[in-house]
Amino acid sequence: MAIKIGSGLVPFSKVVDRFLPSGYRDGMPFEEQLRHAREVEGLDAIGIDYPMQFEDPVKMQALLDKYDLTLCVLEMGIYGERRWKMGSFASTDPAIRRQAIELVKRGMDVAAEMGVEEILLWPGQDGFEYPFQANHDLVWGYLVDGIGEVVEHRQDIKIGIEYKPKEPRVRCYVDSAAKTLLLCEAIGLPNVGVTVDLGHSFNAQENPAQAVALCARYDRMLQIHVNDNYGDWDSDMLVGQINFWTTLEFFYWLNQVGFDSWYIMDFFPYREDGPAALVECIRNTRRFADIAARLTKSPIEQMQETGDPVAISEVLWQETIKF
Repeated sequence: MAIKIGSGLVPFSKVVDRFLPSGYRDGMPFEEQLRHAREVEGLDAIGIDYPMQFEDPVKMQALLDKYDLTLCVLEMGIYGERRWKMGSFASTDPAIRRQAIELVKRGMDVAAEMGVEEILLWPGQDGFEYPFQANHDLVWGYLVDGIGEVVEHRQDIKIGIEYKPKEPRVRCYVDSAAKTLLLCEAIGLPNVGVTVDLGHSFNAQENPAQAVALCARYDRMLQIHVNDNYGDWDSDMLVGQINFWTTLEFFYWLNQVGFDSWYIMDFFPYREDGPAALVECIRNTRRFADIAARLTKSPIEQMQETGDPVAISEVLWQETIKF
């Protein structure tokens, strides 16, 4: 099955965490990251962050042209600076909220200038730690109004809102597919939708396939990120190495709802060889897409009417073994 695969540049970076802030390897300079990304088999495009990775769209476009690279998405940098530590769109400081709004508006203009149709909005610093710390009703209004303003700024750019239950905040306001969908519906414009990150869905104790089906029912299924974890943390591991069957069901439902946007590799190879791990994630993603396409032609959908897990299990194994 032909799918479009993108990735960030993390596999070519030094890959840091709070335990080893100097990084788990020597990262490549930015231009070298671009050059190596171009050489990755099966990678169709890259995603980068504005303004954390660049500010001048003309200079960045020249670099992309130099290495014959396509951008699939721009991520908005509303989490990686100290000013966002108490929130961006949901900050209690109106000046900070305004900064977040204006930054994303500029990012949308940059995306349009560079021919990118989608931006990614991850309000990761919008959350709380303690009981009674937040006025939950007030901050939800800030999210609806602030994100709504940027969505309205230019409706030729699609905005995917990425949810996550925790990290960097202990509790994030936009923490599930259902809440993100509710936020989109409250905004009420067609160019805003949900980014379902597979690992975040596992962390939220969701069934990722159900999340896809729900978002698609409301025509809000916009982007996906693929990775894996044990469900306890956003470990960003190799695609399909932990949760094989639920990952396969996720791909099956992407097929069922006619998802045709980008499959974005979002993983952190701390101890693996970064480029090799990226190639394996791409291969696994295509494998899952191929098996899911075959399952669409199997009797699975009819068998779901009776919900017999034994019979369904046999079909799953037979179709998977064929691969």
